[in-house]
Amino acid sequence: MQKNLLQSLINITGQRDIESLEYSLVATIAELFPVAAISLYKPVHETGYTEAEITLHLEIRKTEPHYVWNKKPLVIKAPPLLQQCFFEGVLLEKNTPGETGECYIPICIQTKISAVLCIKSSALVPTDIQTLVSLTKIYENYLVILHENERDKLTSLLNRRTFEQRFDNLLIAQKNRQKVAPGEFGPDNQRHVDRTSQVHLAMIDIDHFKNVNDEYGHVYGDEILILIANLMRSTFRSSDLLFRFGGEEFVILLEPTSSEMAFLALERFRHAIEQHEFPQVGKVTVSIGFTVVNEATLYTSSIGRADRALYHAKHNGRNCTHSFEKLIDDGQLSHAHKVGPVEMFKF
Repeated sequence: MQKNLLQSLINITGQRDIESLEYSLVATIAELFPVAAISLYKPVHETGYTEAEITLHLEIRKTEPHYVWNKKPLVIKAPPLLQQCFFEGVLLEKNTPGETGECYIPICIQTKISAVLCIKSSALVPTDIQTLVSLTKIYENYLVILHENERDKLTSLLNRRTFEQRFDNLLIAQKNRQKVAPGEFGPDNQRHVDRTSQVHLAMIDIDHFKNVNDEYGHVYGDEILILIANLMRSTFRSSDLLFRFGGEEFVILLEPTSSEMAFLALERFRHAIEQHEFPQVGKVTVSIGFTVVNEATLYTSSIGRADRALYHAKHNGRNCTHSFEKLIDDGQLSHAHKVGPVEMFKF
């Protein structure tokens, strides 16, 4: 057991991204302990933890195949014990005679609940639970390191390197979501997923940001970047992926929705920035360009289309939001045409 545990720790700390780390933790538990199933739940904050997303599930069977994995994200109604674990952040157990026992272990990043590990088993003893908790703590420590590597140090948003490395996986995960939390997005707006819903990529640029740095200094410029990142987190859903690309440029991958609802979401954020009073500087605005993401295309193509819409916004008054597809339909932009493997654009 001790030798296998040490080897498992070597495998866990050898991972270089969070998804692989999650997979390694679940596989390690399955190999070392007599368990029937393992699930990794992440809270859906917009619903007050009444719903959770299963990001990884493993069922261990006595017959072939012994390991049955399900990595397809799925949002479910959180059972009471899971909700309690989200709220209290403590280990909880459920043992009912004649039923498979359940153990819920919270996983934290900087004291905040990031996930809960649910282990189903009828054969775990107290020493097993203690070892599982210790293993989870080691996982937490390494998770913090990977979390920091994937984040922009100033704003704590995801960084450009993470976007480029994980674009395909991020897109697949978002497209696989069968439903989203029904909670409201903003005061009077809900986003729903149906067969016509698509992932959207938005590029956001702070208007006249160079002037802010020149007039007020980089300290106030950095403060604006931090405050805008905070407004992004409070405006968009936790399932929308927020990135800082560097300088005054941000990128968002919006969860599957219609282009109309994507536009409303981005406009809501633009208005939030426009109405915010920034210390010393006062008013700041942003320009936004966005596009539908086709999973068959490279991320560079999606970035290129969103950037063209952003360029149009910057050169047509700023402080506005434009869709690449709508600009094409309205004749304000021409379609890209390809010359060999390189896309060339005409305005």
